[in-house]
Amino acid sequence: MVKSIQRLGLIVVSVIMLAACGGLSNEELAEKNKEAMDDAKSMTLEFNEKETNGVSKGTTYLMDKGEQFRIEYENRDSVLYGDKDVLLIQEGSYVEDISANRDNVNVETIIGLFVNPLEVFEEMDEEFLEHIEVEEKDDEITIEYVGDEDDEDSLIDMGEEYLKITLSDQQNRDFDEIDVSKFALTMDIDAETYLANKVHLKVTYEEQGIENKMNQKYTYKEYDKLDEIEKPELGSSDDIFGSNNPSDDPSEVNSPGEGELDQDVIKGAGEYVEALIYATVYQDEKAFVSSAPESMPEKEAKEHAKLQKESFREIYKSNTKNNMAGLNVTEEQFDQLTDAFLDAISKAEFKVLTSTATDPENVVVTVSINGINNTKVYEDTEKKLEEAVAADEGMSQDDIVSKNLEILTAEYKNVEKIKEPVEVPVNVMIQNGQYMVLLQDEYLMGFVQ
Repeated sequence: MVKSIQRLGLIVVSVIMLAACGGLSNEELAEKNKEAMDDAKSMTLEFNEKETNGVSKGTTYLMDKGEQFRIEYENRDSVLYGDKDVLLIQEGSYVEDISANRDNVNVETIIGLFVNPLEVFEEMDEEFLEHIEVEEKDDEITIEYVGDEDDEDSLIDMGEEYLKITLSDQQNRDFDEIDVSKFALTMDIDAETYLANKVHLKVTYEEQGIENKMNQKYTYKEYDKLDEIEKPELGSSDDIFGSNNPSDDPSEVNSPGEGELDQDVIKGAGEYVEALIYATVYQDEKAFVSSAPESMPEKEAKEHAKLQKESFREIYKSNTKNNMAGLNVTEEQFDQLTDAFLDAISKAEFKVLTSTATDPENVVVTVSINGINNTKVYEDTEKKLEEAVAADEGMSQDDIVSKNLEILTAEYKNVEKIKEPVEVPVNVMIQNGQYMVLLQDEYLMGFVQ
């Protein structure tokens, strides 16, 4: 997804900069942008984050320099709300207080990127302003990060720094094991107000032998239009799972800061991950209920199983639609492809290996997975599509799209498993005796290779 970047000569850069910014230096342009962003009392932006395993779209609302925010996810029924006192997550009609895990979610840094991107970029690279090219396009000024022409690894270094602030579970991630191969960054600024219009980042990296491509677009829609931000209404801690303590006595489950987690709670985290995989990957509600921790009441387990099963299917279908927006694809074709994909990953095998507490609110569950060879599926699909087009040169664009989906659907029905399993860590948060996996991609990376 990331194209190679060629750096223009310094003389050309200077000419472009002077013409575009009315004689402003990079430093002066950056200062005007940062001042404009700081002066904004509120802002609304849309985000579109594509990764190898899916798409996340929605809208972010910010007030008071990010001290109060609300992130609404378009492709799943989920909201993240925060202010200086609380951090809440809403899934469907359920609302949970995850304030104790605020540092683990790394939300302040991510919100800081939204509020004033250039400030964050300059923290990532102290010589950021020396490593950019500036150009005017219509009423916009575009900044492109090109790195240090004397240092071939400068773009890679910037990509690594960006991943450290983007991957929300970084405290459990070994960044020495992550290899960035490509990084690109552009930022569009309004030429009149100097407010940010758009930020676009691309990163390609490999982790545990699996390549991931990240393509993130943040488009600012409005400034100083918000009077208030809606705060989800917090229900009781028993709304989803009830108490996860077998005795229903919360005092027997270690609260944050009170020492190590009880072994039953740690064991329950592994059981929850196993149950979650059954509900999402295998679309099996009954297996979720039978695998769920014993402390989870059966009624809540059934409700959660249904929610996870339906959400997983809908998110895959929605992501596929987003990726094929503008193409002539029928609802039936999307359904057929979704069913084929779900059937394919259900042929994978997994086993929960270990559950290890990292602190009083977090458990890392290690899962061994024999996933499907998704790379081969796409390679075979591309090859067969090329053959079909070559055999029928009169195929229209719509015919080609339809043929592509037909072949891809068929390939998923004949998918092959990876011969050697991979081990992936899954981070489980524990709040008020409840289990929560914020990043299902952590285990999906093992199922789709």
